[in-house]
Amino acid sequence: YLRIGQRPVFMIWDIKDLLKAVGGPEVFSTDILPSLNTICHAKGLGDLFIVLVSNSPDAVAQVPVGDAFTGYSFAGLTTETPFSRPGSAPYREMVEALPDYLRRMHEASKPFITCTHSGWDDMPRTLGWGNDTRWARPGNTPELFEQTLRDCKPLVKPELPLLVIEAWNEWGEGSFIEPSKEMGFGQLEAIRRVFSPDAGPVEWPVPSQAQ
Repeated sequence: YLRIGQRPVFMIWDIKDLLKAVGGPEVFSTDILPSLNTICHAKGLGDLFIVLVSNSPDAVAQVPVGDAFTGYSFAGLTTETPFSRPGSAPYREMVEALPDYLRRMHEASKPFITCTHSGWDDMPRTLGWGNDTRWARPGNTPELFEQTLRDCKPLVKPELPLLVIEAWNEWGEGSFIEPSKEMGFGQLEAIRRVFSPDAGPVEWPVPSQAQ
């Protein structure tokens, strides 16, 4: 259902592992991809629009497939705080550092889809399992999340009219915009204010305590 033009958007998380699994980029390009596109054509659609997921423009440039790329997880992106595990850095630092980082990503050889990050705290899979390697981004309020959306909005290219947000429900990584007891519907309201300011307020259905 998500398309650029008439081309269905197909995001590939780890293109190198995929290409290795299928026998290399030539097999993917000459055999697998044409077969997938044939299925798309039978449904009245154009070729797949392949988006690679990577924070490394250099790595993406070495892959001979893909129409565009986007980033994922800016947990380690800081200004004054060094990244080290265990440790933490304010979410605010990521918000401040991200615009310049994204501008550099847009200079890559492949088209880049602007993206941002809702927060990070991997305690459930680190301290929760006895590993003292927790990295956290405290202070990821709906207000700061709205700021990063406003910073990212001008960087969205008309030819790639998408903004990717990590993540809807990565609870194990503390990266979510799904409604929660802590945030309520604050992050979804921030998205509405930034991208649909004329839509008006929403009366969100809230589950009862029992639910």
